[in-house]
Amino acid sequence: MIDLYYTSEGAHSPAPKYYRKEQKHLARLQNLLARAKKDSPKWKKLLKAVQRAHCRIKCMRKDFLHKEANGILGKSSLVVHEDLKICNMIRRPKPKQDADGKYLPDWAFWKSGINKSIADMGWRMFLDFVGYKATWQRKNVIAVPPHYTSQSCPDCGDIVKKTLSTRTHVCPCGCRIHRDHAAAINILRIGLNTLAGKAA
Repeated sequence: MIDLYYTSEGAHSPAPKYYRKEQKHLARLQNLLARAKKDSPKWKKLLKAVQRAHCRIKCMRKDFLHKEANGILGKSSLVVHEDLKICNMIRRPKPKQDADGKYLPDWAFWKSGINKSIADMGWRMFLDFVGYKATWQRKNVIAVPPHYTSQSCPDCGDIVKKTLSTRTHVCPCGCRIHRDHAAAINILRIGLNTLAGKAA
């Protein structure tokens, strides 16, 4: 996970990764807390230190997302975004069994890293901030279906399939662009078509 968002003009905001940056410090505090005698003065002191660390991460993330939401709405009267189901995106994969009853690899460890990055990004909170701030400012926010937005070519419309690790969209038509930038252009096009359909 590299960017919090990408705009159709190519502007983007790198993900702050506040939790990731504090992860080692949190792990050390939590290990000390686990080894301390419960309800002892040392345990209570360590518990407060863990709570303060989590609170600091939460406050830094909220402050960052507020500023980013204000920045986006200050430049545009229309915001179009994918209608992402964040809860589904960070859901743990269900175990699967083969015909013999053995559990198949589900790459849960790899998925847990992705889930942690998505949660650390704060997408849901960011979209909520953009939504209510746009309401106050009487600006439009449209959520569009996310299907094929990153696979479609913004120039010719052909589908160019990519894995998540492929970060550049390269189409036979000659279009070469960052995949998130391509997706942003497609998302805006869908949003404008939606608005035109409502106005008709």
